[in-house]
Amino acid sequence: HVAGIVLAPSDPDALVPAMKKAWEAHIPVVLIDSMVSDSGKQYYQSFLSTDNAKAGELCAKAMIEAVGQTGKIAIMSYVPGAGSEIGRVGGFKKYIEAHSKLQIVGPFYSQSQMATALNQTTDVLAANPDLKGIFGANEPTAVGMGRALQQSGKS
Repeated sequence: HVAGIVLAPSDPDALVPAMKKAWEAHIPVVLIDSMVSDSGKQYYQSFLSTDNAKAGELCAKAMIEAVGQTGKIAIMSYVPGAGSEIGRVGGFKKYIEAHSKLQIVGPFYSQSQMATALNQTTDVLAANPDLKGIFGANEPTAVGMGRALQQSGKS
């Protein structure tokens, strides 16, 4: 007996069956930040999103301003294939490649788990002591990444 459902799908296909059931029960569905595949397009009523490619581009621009145009940077991301991830990381990489000679390490995928991001970032920092910057593509990944930077004394 819900009035509506709001989803932020991390996989373009996984929630389509549930969305279909909601549609059949006349429960409106709104998508946030990531799109579903074409097979689910008839089952939602609205879509609200950040321009993720532009967001990634703006982060890349800020990265270049902060670290310069040469050296190594890492990308710590969350779920491969999620629409928002494709846009953010894609926009970031495209801008970096077009406007600098920075070498990109990664992306590494934390599955949106802070502990995983912390461990991955610790490993990336150990393997790349000359790293000049790190891009964290979503909040749980960035929090884990930040904790790793603090623990390593590199914050």
